[in-house]
Amino acid sequence: MVHRHWFEIFVGGHLPPHRLDWLGTGAGVQLYQAWLLTAVEVGMHVLTENVVRGPAATSLQVSSPLWAQRLNSPWLAQLKRLSESAS
Repeated sequence: MVHRHWFEIFVGGHLPPHRLDWLGTGAGVQLYQAWLLTAVEVGMHVLTENVVRGPAATSLQVSSPLWAQRLNSPWLAQLKRLSESAS
């Protein structure tokens, strides 16, 4: 479930520990998200790319930077929890 909507999720690419990308379909849109992970001296640099297509995309206000932030926030929080518990 993404923001109270059900999506069917497919992992498109997985190259641990450097890249993960996935595609989700549902709620009148297709979501694509790529995660590029690069180790740096004091942790990990995380770069994300978000693409949304479909007729409902405009209703999601995907042109707003806040939309991407809302999409990424739960993922980043979980990534942080997992990395800290592994240390």
